[in-house]
Parts: sequence; C-alpha cells; structure tokens
Amino acid sequence: MAGPAFVPPRGALRKRDVLTQPVLDLSGDPKPSAAPELAGRVALQDPFALKLAKASVNETMDIQSHRRALEAAFKSDIVTIPHRQSLGTYGAAARAKSVKDRIKVRDGKFGDAAGG
Repeated sequence: MAGPAFVPPRGALRKRDVLTQPVLDLSGDPKPSAAPELAGRVALQDPFALKLAKASVNETMDIQSHRRALEAAFKSDIVTIPHRQSLGTYGAAARAKSVKDRIKVRDGKFGDAAGG
C-alpha cells in the first residue's frame, strides 16, 4: 500500500487545527502582527491545495463577471482623461497644484466646510 501523497512538515498545523482556530481576530483594534501570523499559517499549507483554492476563487470571480467589471471601470477612467484634462483635474495642470488645492477644487461645488 502506498503512503500518503502529501506529508506535512514537522510542526505543521493539522487539518483540525486549521478548521478550529480563528485565522484573524477582527473584533478589536488591528494588531500589527496579524499579517505575518497569517502568512506563516498560509506558508504551512499544501502548495497544491493553495493553487486549487486560488484557481477556484479566480473562476468564481470570472463567473460573477468581476473581470468585466474591472475592465469597464478602467475603460471609463481612460475615456474621461481628456475631459479631466480640460477641467484641470488631471495631468500637468493638476500636478502643478497642491493636493489640498485639488481637493478644494474637487469638493468646492458641494459648499461644505472641506471644499469651501
């Protein structure tokens, strides 16, 4: 009889540990050490299983037309460049102003304290 196809490294989390332990505690203030901890846990996982999970997520996003939504948003942004240049909110004219001044111009039409 053949042995298991995947032998986890010594000290790796067992499947039941992964399923029962919370990955991140999102209930309070973010902890700066959460990302490295999560990265360490991900690194202990079977690489083939991670590739399959990533492929599954990507396929689900494709099914939900996520890629088309991103492409549509990008196209809209590109199409508006000449208009934004004529308004002075994009390109060299915009970069000549400070960020604070650009925000005032952008938000000034609303008449609130931030823009006016």
